[in-house]
Amino acid sequence: MDIRPLLPILGLLLSNGLHAQQSEPVARSGDSTQTISIQQPDSGEPREMRAWLNLAKEQQQIERLMSLGVDEQAAEAATPSRSVYFRWNPIRTGSREPFATLFLPCNEGDDAHLYVLAHENKLWHVVDGAALDCHYDNSVSVEVAPVRRSDVDEVLVHHSGAGHGAGISEQNFHVYSVLDGKLRLELDTDEVIKVSRPHLSSKGRYDLIQQSTFVLIPKKLSDSKVIEETRSSTLNDRLTVHRRLFRWNAAKGRYLPSRFMVVDAEGDIHPQS
Repeated sequence: MDIRPLLPILGLLLSNGLHAQQSEPVARSGDSTQTISIQQPDSGEPREMRAWLNLAKEQQQIERLMSLGVDEQAAEAATPSRSVYFRWNPIRTGSREPFATLFLPCNEGDDAHLYVLAHENKLWHVVDGAALDCHYDNSVSVEVAPVRRSDVDEVLVHHSGAGHGAGISEQNFHVYSVLDGKLRLELDTDEVIKVSRPHLSSKGRYDLIQQSTFVLIPKKLSDSKVIEETRSSTLNDRLTVHRRLFRWNAAKGRYLPSRFMVVDAEGDIHPQS
């Protein structure tokens, strides 16, 4: 039988088969074969990107995170628990180029991860990132919000581990800006400090629990905000509450804190003695 008339058809079928294999990577698990699609949603809308990352199976999540530029070790550490939700948010940087942040919460590893992604050639990809220490209680969290300007966002990071050891643990509050796709640390201050150890100069113990909350407060007649810190400190069962404000100082290029003021039980505020 002369098969020469069929050669063009056979060639086309083989070409289509090879193209399908290249566009859809295949992962094998045991004796079963599973097709994994790592192609990003065409629109790149935040809702679709969140669904693309969070509604996939574990192996798909790893592949999709890595396709964005996330390190393989970080991707694998972030995915084992279905209770973890990856946070994807667009961020306004003052640039015409679109940027987004991706947050991988604490999971099996010692770190959470914060990434900045740029959108080029219809694809998102990682351009910068930071590891955030999860020690003590795995409570690292992030929010994206405008602080200095109403049309530019910053990244607020809560409960990032700052130190730990025998009888002591510390967590810090960070504020990052995004400049030319790079994370820039603008504010780093105590958020939680817990100390429990023998007193150095007398009998008994030195027990300190210091916890702060940070909220954004609008400035009158301005589109900017200040960061208000309320700090409660319990030292050997004695409670005190203080409050201060962080304001952006353009001349010095950083956030400057006010003096702490003591807050009493009636809500009155007094200068710290």
